[in-house]
Amino acid sequence: MLGATVILACRSAENGRMAIDTINKEYEEEKKKGTPGLCDYDKLSMDVMELDLASLASTRKFINDYRDSGRPLHVLICNAGVAMCPPEITEDGYELHFQANYLGHFLLCAELLPLMEANGQDCRIVLVSSFMHLNSGFDSKRIQGIYPYTLYNRIIHYSNSKLYQIMQTYTMKRLLQNSNVSICCVNPGWVYTDIVRGLGDYGTLMYWSYSIVAWTGFKTMYQGATVSINAAVSPDKPEAPYYTNNRVGYHSRTSRNKDHQKHLWTYTLECLKPFMESETWNRLASFNMGGENGNDN
Repeated sequence: MLGATVILACRSAENGRMAIDTINKEYEEEKKKGTPGLCDYDKLSMDVMELDLASLASTRKFINDYRDSGRPLHVLICNAGVAMCPPEITEDGYELHFQANYLGHFLLCAELLPLMEANGQDCRIVLVSSFMHLNSGFDSKRIQGIYPYTLYNRIIHYSNSKLYQIMQTYTMKRLLQNSNVSICCVNPGWVYTDIVRGLGDYGTLMYWSYSIVAWTGFKTMYQGATVSINAAVSPDKPEAPYYTNNRVGYHSRTSRNKDHQKHLWTYTLECLKPFMESETWNRLASFNMGGENGNDN
């Protein structure tokens, strides 16, 4: 509503178009109220492109289609995610939380980075993480955390994926030092969305009990979205790696460990090599060889 062109990257193009219709109706209501600062478009500048982060082929196609569209790219908000899902392995052979919340986003960031580096003086990547990362440790031999189903812990798998986003942020901040592109993680807090759909296999009572608690005590979607929006458009460029409620936030010692970050970076590039352009992969692989041990402050 401020005049930006926004591309909704969605698994369902139909749902994306429905969202655009809803937002345009809200836009008309805001204009009638005389809300200051709105653009003067008849319809908001929005579009939908299909993207399923649980499929690296779909993610690769989205990247190619976006670049072929000729559009610039100034802000990339990585907000997609699944949570507390039952055990599932994607078509690419990866645990679902690991791929949908982390690996697919990493591929987007890596391949769209050159486009952002060529567009403007202040381009931003915003990864939507979670305080749930505090549940996680780091095991370089079990980065995906694929265990026998009898030992599968959906909370830990979700938490790991959010930990990896913060670790990615630290390494990419070093890569992008003195660049026109910045990157940060944000924690929006407890937000009431349909992400609780992952609990559906626990039964109706569990699902609705959780939903009622969420409805009564969590942030609204609007309140949660303001955290990502602030990181994307605030005149104050985000310099810290991790924010909670628009303030520099506490994050785990594990997430700051440079040796862990290097292991994750190397493993991630191994996973994505078949889907990355050689120039992109070589740039990221050669950069990581200069990693350091210890913790970031």
